[in-house]
Amino acid sequence: MVKVVVTGIGLLTALGENKDSCWKHTLKGESGIGHNTPWPADAYPTDLVGAVSDAALSGKLSKRDQRRLDRCHKLALVAADEALSDSGIQLDDAQKAKTGLYLGTSLGGMTSGMEYYRNVLKHGPSRHPRAHFYPFHICLDILCRATGFSGARSLVATACTASTLAAAQAFEAVNSGLADRVLLGGVDPLCEFSFAGFSAMKNVSTARCAPFSDPIGLSLGEGAAFFMLEREEDAIRRGARIYAEMSGYALGADAYHPTAPDPSGRNQKRLLREALGATGLKTEDIGYINAHGTGTQANDICETNAIREVFGDHAAKIAVSSTKGATGHTLGAAGCVELAMTVMAVATGELPPTANFTQAREGCDLDYVPNQGRKAEIKHAISQNFAFGGNNAALVISRPGAENTALPGKDMDDLTPVVTGMGVIAPNAIGADALLAALKSGTSGLTEDHDLALEGQPTRLAGAIRDFNPAKLTRTKIRRADRLGQLAVCAADQALAHAKLRVSKEMAERTGVFIGTDRGPAGSCESFYREIATGGLRDADPKDFPNTVLNACSGLVSVNLRLRGPNIVTTVGMASGAQAIALGAQLIQAGKADAIIVGGCDELTPQVLAGYGATRQLSPDMGEGEAQGLFLHEARANGAVLGEGAGFLVLESKKSARTRKARILAELAAYAIGGAPDFSGASIARTMESCISQAGLQPDMILSGAIGQPGIDQGERQALEQLQATRPQLQVSAPGSLFGMSGATPAFNACAAVLGLSEGFFPAGPERLLPAGNVRMIEGKSPDGQPQSVLVNGLSIGGTAVSLMFCKSDGV
Repeated sequence: MVKVVVTGIGLLTALGENKDSCWKHTLKGESGIGHNTPWPADAYPTDLVGAVSDAALSGKLSKRDQRRLDRCHKLALVAADEALSDSGIQLDDAQKAKTGLYLGTSLGGMTSGMEYYRNVLKHGPSRHPRAHFYPFHICLDILCRATGFSGARSLVATACTASTLAAAQAFEAVNSGLADRVLLGGVDPLCEFSFAGFSAMKNVSTARCAPFSDPIGLSLGEGAAFFMLEREEDAIRRGARIYAEMSGYALGADAYHPTAPDPSGRNQKRLLREALGATGLKTEDIGYINAHGTGTQANDICETNAIREVFGDHAAKIAVSSTKGATGHTLGAAGCVELAMTVMAVATGELPPTANFTQAREGCDLDYVPNQGRKAEIKHAISQNFAFGGNNAALVISRPGAENTALPGKDMDDLTPVVTGMGVIAPNAIGADALLAALKSGTSGLTEDHDLALEGQPTRLAGAIRDFNPAKLTRTKIRRADRLGQLAVCAADQALAHAKLRVSKEMAERTGVFIGTDRGPAGSCESFYREIATGGLRDADPKDFPNTVLNACSGLVSVNLRLRGPNIVTTVGMASGAQAIALGAQLIQAGKADAIIVGGCDELTPQVLAGYGATRQLSPDMGEGEAQGLFLHEARANGAVLGEGAGFLVLESKKSARTRKARILAELAAYAIGGAPDFSGASIARTMESCISQAGLQPDMILSGAIGQPGIDQGERQALEQLQATRPQLQVSAPGSLFGMSGATPAFNACAAVLGLSEGFFPAGPERLLPAGNVRMIEGKSPDGQPQSVLVNGLSIGGTAVSLMFCKSDGV
């Protein structure tokens, strides 16, 4: 097993503008939480937040970036630059192409989104510059352009575990060879949206938060933390300073409640045990735990009880602190901010304290390192975080050279990801059988018969799902779900039924959910912001806020279907569904789950259409012609037509599928993820080449990832033309035209590929009136045939590219 080490750290919080100043003030027990909210203070019970000083940003960014970028992007650029500088790494272009970017955030460009939406409420839909900076993946794209790193990439959006899960993914990327090294980070800005939400839920303390002490309640903060992760052998070869080793992790879900932790702490205990098991460590090996420690009553008691039960008598000897009293709760950045504190503790032999501590709260009886740091020799430490939806993650950090137990090797054939089922709720089909029929007949789901377009929109055409009735589409009574959550739960339940996978109590802990989304819970976000904008905190409904985080949909799948395995949401634009399939497969190969529901999910709302219209991405805004349509690889391509829905596959390890004698529909033979610092679409050529090389076979067919953006689609088309020049028999099609564009579209295409392999036909796209370039494509009705392997592409505005290679299976 490869050793993954930390060689660079960048840290920016309310405590200081760099790693050293943050660490110095932390050890003194100081708090950066003060009276400085960037919104009207009189609207809320308190104005206490952990804000980064403007001076920490102004001197480190160009005037242009300072003026135009969202605050989230500014925080990320400054902390990422420090991490790279601290690492001392120098990379050529070839090395940059193998360097990954992994990021976690809960809010992304929400401050820009609020500014844009405020303008919509006042003036109606219109062009607005802030609309460009709202999508979550923009932060990833900006970092890519700033660094030139074009390797594997991911953006995780699971609320307060976002960057913890990003760290786990980054670890696997380096460990598996998906990337040679990774720039890992977590970032979130202060934003009235989340402050109003937590205030409405009455979770915010009116004094500086004091985890495990008094008063009860949290304080919000902002910040960013970034790391350079690389193989130990590479770090030693270049003479790098090694802070610590990231030696393992564990992921899981409570499957209990959308916001509250399971009071039994069952999954938190399991997580700690699995983290120890993943690294071959014993309870007595752990010397420090950086606790999630939000300051809320439910979290602090539950976390204390879990630590006490797992570690037994040794719990009294473990230093347990929460640094949120110093920084505030930085939401999606918390995992990486607290990972930085944990790494520094291991590297320096000093323990960060719990700031603002007075006396231990009833039921909290561990050593919380109150108010003042102290020296301690730490060989192994844990940093853990919990989030809405019962989403839990723990990282294990070790001192370089510290001993741990060698773990047995894995049988990679047993861990081969295979497809055993699918769930489809698409504009033109509900269910696998309906999708098969729609593909064979070429039935399109694009329509103008909907009520989603606002006055003045460039097009009414959309892949809208009409007459959606969740009660008829699932075996479970869905609780506490918005429309995106309903789509996700229905498709996930359908996928399990199609796979004939009955999830036992034991199997539940080994069954996960990995969803890709382009837009997330757009409807819930619109509703909650409208409440804030029109009536302030008085009208902010605490029942609406939990559904505004991007992982609400995966949490609802977990809660409603009782799935306690890894639970992740990724958002990288239109390629998100393909990204989720690839990274879900990686978790199976790593032995972290036996089965995972993977794919994409998105909803359409009037404001989603307005937002895309405001950034001139919809047909017919982007081309010469006035015709409206989704013209993939056509000369008349002039923008996207949006769609919605949920498309999921059940991925299982081959061992799991064979053990339960499941029908195997296909194998996922390879996957590749990449990015580019431009909008050319050229990154897809590299991911296709990598996928073909890994799989050791040539595809019989490629399903295009084109998205209706002429410049991006041209990059894929050129790569396809080159492949067909050497393999004239290679079939290409673009069935995405039947669904409309969303984060679910590449997942629908993956379902089409699996059906083509298992049912014996070549999925086709619509007929092209004016073909672009020289790509030969299957159009109209899908012809019969027997493909042995199908490659599926996913593309996003901003440069993300994903390729998936599915191949025919022996079926058992």
